[in-house]
Amino acid sequence: LYRYAQDGHEFAKPIQLLEQSGLSQTHIDAALAAFAEHSHERLKPVYDSLNQQVTYDQLHLLRIYFVSQLVE
Repeated sequence: LYRYAQDGHEFAKPIQLLEQSGLSQTHIDAALAAFAEHSHERLKPVYDSLNQQVTYDQLHLLRIYFVSQLVE
């Protein structure tokens, strides 16, 4: 899905990626801000900046959402 989003394809309901993460809006906002600050290329800097409070699985979903929003 990450490559799909990188290639510029749109998702019908990108908000579902956020819902599937199971995170609170506060954690979602913090993670998206961390992607804006550290880039979406690597997850480790984002993971570390969030004090490891968001799992890598959750970060994968949020990164897909983040990249899909850049395309629009």
